[in-house]
Amino acid sequence: MTVRFDFGNYATAGPELVTAWKALSEKLVSSTRGSGLVLEWRQQSGRLFASGDVRYIRVWDVSKEMKVQDIATGAESCVTCLTSDEAGRSLLVAGCGDGTVRLFDHRSPSGENIVSSHVMTLKEQIGRA
Repeated sequence: MTVRFDFGNYATAGPELVTAWKALSEKLVSSTRGSGLVLEWRQQSGRLFASGDVRYIRVWDVSKEMKVQDIATGAESCVTCLTSDEAGRSLLVAGCGDGTVRLFDHRSPSGENIVSSHVMTLKEQIGRA
C-alpha cells in the first residue's frame, strides 16, 4: 500500500519518481472484498491515520515524516472507514468489515510497538424488541 507521486517534465524527459511513501507495511486480513487503503487526515494536529486490509491503525506525524504508533484494532476483519475528533484530537473511530464500530484513544504511550488504545466497541444487536 504505497502512495506514489510522479512529477517531471513530460515534454522532454518523461515522468520521474520524486517521492514515494509506504503507509502500511503488509496486508494481513485475507478477504475477497478488502477495503484497500483507508486514510484520515487531521491538518491541525498534523496527524495522518492509515489502515485498511490490516488489523491495526498506523498513526503518522506528517511534520516529522515518521510513524508515531500502531493501534491494534482487535477486529478480525478490515477497517473500512476512519474518522477522528477535531476538538480534543485524541479520539479515533474505526468502522470495521465485521459491522462493528470501534472507538480508540490514541494518547497512549508511543514507546510500545503496537498499543491497545481500545475504549469501546459498538455492535448491532439483533433480537427481541
